[in-house]
Amino acid sequence: MQALVDLFTTLIQLIFVVALVLAAVAVWGYNTLRKLAENVKEAQSNVDIALRKKVSLINRLSEMANQYREGEKLVMLKVSQDNSEAAMRDSYQQSTAMLATIQGMAQRFPDLKATDQFKELLPAIE
Repeated sequence: MQALVDLFTTLIQLIFVVALVLAAVAVWGYNTLRKLAENVKEAQSNVDIALRKKVSLINRLSEMANQYREGEKLVMLKVSQDNSEAAMRDSYQQSTAMLATIQGMAQRFPDLKATDQFKELLPAIE
């Protein structure tokens, strides 16, 4: 009878130890899964931030292109109006003033820098 009681006691101890080991493995597995889930959430958040930043840069580039297009269009219209009216009339009337007028036009024509800023923004978007 004592042997049977010892056998049950040993079985209960063994079951208790196995239950503790299984509980430890379950806690370790749960913590590992939580850590992996947090890593996935962090990576997804980083991708979302990168996409938002890229969309913002593209929107800025588009706005800048529209602003420069409008500004350069006005500059080109103003230069062409100035040159077509007064400067051309004077240049046809005075043959010696023709070269001076052309040189004046070259000096007055603005150096449009829109492409430089586009070149700066494009690598940031890529």
